This record gives sequence, structure tokens and C-alpha cells, in this order.
Amino acid sequence: MIRGFWNINFYVKDIVKSVEVLESKGYFSWSKPAEHQIGDNVGTPIEVIVDGPDGIAINLVQLPKNSENESIQEMCKFFNTNGTTEKGFTEIVTTSHCVSDTQAAKEFYSRL
Repeated sequence: MIRGFWNINFYVKDIVKSVEVLESKGYFSWSKPAEHQIGDNVGTPIEVIVDGPDGIAINLVQLPKNSENESIQEMCKFFNTNGTTEKGFTEIVTTSHCVSDTQAAKEFYSRL
């Protein structure tokens, strides 16, 4: 079993432009950016996954602008407060890991 990072997530202002930037550097998307509904109140973010270095998937997320969901509003506030790099990406906001021992991983990461 392969363990470790599976993906990293970034928020972007313009997902199409962000994909173009990454593809110009040799990283290719798994599909075209797609809008999808997350529950009735969350809204419709646009997401795409791009092959990243070392086999780690890069998930780009363009947040919905008019969601009434509190957690989405908080994410938008974070995005607007902290901004992006000159290339249009936020700092890493979430990651996904595969571990063989969930409890040991939880204890390790809680001490960092």
C-alpha cells in the first residue's frame, strides 16, 4: 500500500487561468474544471485535479461567490483576507493522507 500525501488543495480566483499556468509548466489536469453541487446550502464550487510533482494530486478549488453556508463564507473570508501568490494560488488549505495507523498518525500530527 502506498502511504503519505495523496493530494493538496489550493483556492484560486480563476480556475481556468490557474490550469493554464500549471499546464504551461508540464502539469496536466485530469479533466476540465467542473462545477458541482455540494448539498442544498453550500453552493457550487468549481474544481479540477492536476497531476503534481512526485505523484501528488493538486486539487484547485474556485469557491462559489454567493453561498449562504457559514463554512463557505469563512473560506471566502480566509481567501479574501490572505490573498494569493502572484500566480493566483493560496497557501495550501487542506491535504489528504493515507496512513496505516490512524491513531498513531493523529497523535503525531497533534504534536506538531
